[in-house]
Amino acid sequence: MTRTTRIYVQINIPNGAVSKDENNAEIVVKLGKHLGVDIEHQQTDACHRMLSRSKEFPPILLVKFCSKEMKNVLLSAKKKTRNLESTDIGMNASSRMVYLNEHLSPNNRILFKKTMELKQHGFKYVWTKDCMILVRKNEAASVKHIATNEDLQQLLQENK
Repeated sequence: MTRTTRIYVQINIPNGAVSKDENNAEIVVKLGKHLGVDIEHQQTDACHRMLSRSKEFPPILLVKFCSKEMKNVLLSAKKKTRNLESTDIGMNASSRMVYLNEHLSPNNRILFKKTMELKQHGFKYVWTKDCMILVRKNEAASVKHIATNEDLQQLLQENK
């Protein structure tokens, strides 16, 4: 089975209103500018709203970049900017937090949610990079890749 790396980024704004006349591509350009990343329209392949599974949340803004590098540059810049609010990028009258995440496959999203529970078992770091789920118990421990539920169960058994 081959695994392809997704070059999508999810932009989540909980409780954020969606304007009928919003320009999604322009939102991405403004987001990049605020984060110090020069994003041109040609660097995005697609940019649209996608309904969330829960009616409690507004549709997410899904951006497909033309290159994995641009996706990683944007996500890296967001890590350096702790608090990003919707008003920073010209959205919403009321300020809401903006979250950027890699867009994971449904199976990986479920696995990532389960893997996040490792923090209750003493793991300090759980993250994704290029759609791979990675964990590390502490600064001195090696990085482990979690690809399946079996990997997760084995790691739990090893750390009992």
